[in-house]
Amino acid sequence: MVDPLPTMDDAGSGAPSPAPAPPPAGTVPVVPGQAASPESPAVPAPAPPPRPAGRPPETPKIAAISQIWRLLVVAGAALLMVIGFLMQPWIELRFGDRRVAVSYFEFADWARANNVDVGVWCAAYAEGLAVVLAGVGLVAATLSAVATIVWGRTSGCAVPLLLAVLLALSIAGAPTWGIDDLPWTGPPGVVQGTAPMLIVASHLALMWTSGEPRSKTTTSRTRS
Repeated sequence: MVDPLPTMDDAGSGAPSPAPAPPPAGTVPVVPGQAASPESPAVPAPAPPPRPAGRPPETPKIAAISQIWRLLVVAGAALLMVIGFLMQPWIELRFGDRRVAVSYFEFADWARANNVDVGVWCAAYAEGLAVVLAGVGLVAATLSAVATIVWGRTSGCAVPLLLAVLLALSIAGAPTWGIDDLPWTGPPGVVQGTAPMLIVASHLALMWTSGEPRSKTTTSRTRS
């Protein structure tokens, strides 16, 4: 059986027309007067990640000024060497409660005149080699400090190794022998003066100035 087609009389009747079916799920309704764009809606760009907390990167000028302390330490070490070689005793002769100071430049002649065996290296160190090594250390530390201030980096391990060797030589050249090593008994007794300790301290300060600077490059490398 087939239903007959609707006639004109049926179309003009007051029967309600069926309601339109709802759009399928997942479709976007089109608003009248607004053309639907085939393109996908714009996605906002993600916000940049926050910068890590910490001090801002140093400018080259500020980084250079922050390394001036290296030259100040070198100047202080040079002052200690001058005081040690010229003003403080290398050894002291004890005559009871009285002490007689023997300076660095008098020590070699005193040991030779009294037949005191101070060792080969200690004798050579007292004959002027200590002054030469101190000058080499000052020049090397000064050049390293200037290079750090100007270029922001040191010369690698060459300068620290040289200054470490000079420090060891200064310790070995200090007169550490006591009364038992003297060729006589009784006064005068001999004790080490303050000058050798000042020379050792100055070489230690020079070696400290040759460390790696805390510049912008070092900070970024540490963070990475």
